[in-house]
Amino acid sequence: MSMGMVQNARRHSKHLILGSLLGLMLLAMAGCSTWHQPGESATERSLRHNRALRHNYQSMVEDIDKVLLINQPSRLGDHTLP
Repeated sequence: MSMGMVQNARRHSKHLILGSLLGLMLLAMAGCSTWHQPGESATERSLRHNRALRHNYQSMVEDIDKVLLINQPSRLGDHTLP
């Protein structure tokens, strides 16, 4: 194979990878809002989405706290002093 064919193949593979990542990002941004559950009203769908977003946010904050060692247990005893 010549040097030009190798560079051309690399360029095409980079474009393929970039296009795939872009497509996945678009699909992820659309998320569940494009698919409706049968027998579910708009209010119920909104509540489900809000609950999922709240849970994801809380999990993310807990993970960050665990990584940064922010939420460490206290060394105080379980009895209060007078």
